[in-house]
Amino acid sequence: MKTFDQALARIRTEFLEMPDLRLTATQLQRVCGVRPNVCAAALASLVETKFLSRNADGSYERVAQASTRPVVLLLQPERDDRAMYAEFLESRGFLTVCAATTAEAFALVPGADVVITAILLPGQMDGLEFVRRVRADHHTRDLPIIVLTAAAWDTERIRAIDAGCDVFLSKPCLPIDLLQEVRGLLASVTLNRSRNRPLEAKSDEMAAKRTRGARG
Repeated sequence: MKTFDQALARIRTEFLEMPDLRLTATQLQRVCGVRPNVCAAALASLVETKFLSRNADGSYERVAQASTRPVVLLLQPERDDRAMYAEFLESRGFLTVCAATTAEAFALVPGADVVITAILLPGQMDGLEFVRRVRADHHTRDLPIIVLTAAAWDTERIRAIDAGCDVFLSKPCLPIDLLQEVRGLLASVTLNRSRNRPLEAKSDEMAAKRTRGARG
């Protein structure tokens, strides 16, 4: 039987992949394959965090303004950690999507602006292999990644950096410290994009000139 967190992740994925989706609780329960009370709890949480809204006819749809909020994918095995960091980041204007395993997280990566992952995770794949695979995919290779882990040894820090993470944080980590790193990474992404625009425009201009020259 799927857990609350799995139902939460699956419902988020459905609406991230199809923003115009409109489904009833019964339909979502079938999609997730969970008991009614688990689905109801997940939906209540998503409405509370303003990811979904409940319509008069009982259907659910994604809140339009939610798409303008930066999306943080939080991959942590401990439910208390997920809840603590997610609640804090949501209160600071971020939209958080949570996962307990890499299998759940891979489905959420395409819609994320920042990824936060632990190292020790249930299943056959750990957080560092997850980072490597995200980096290996050309669609997500530039995604900012934070490793947040209780494995605070220097050897793990080196392994995490070698795997491709941007920031390594050891637990215990205050939510405010995590927030600062998330904001810093997003600011760097925005700065890099603004710097690249003139280069891209110049490249397009040169390509256009070559095309005109070939035609002439």
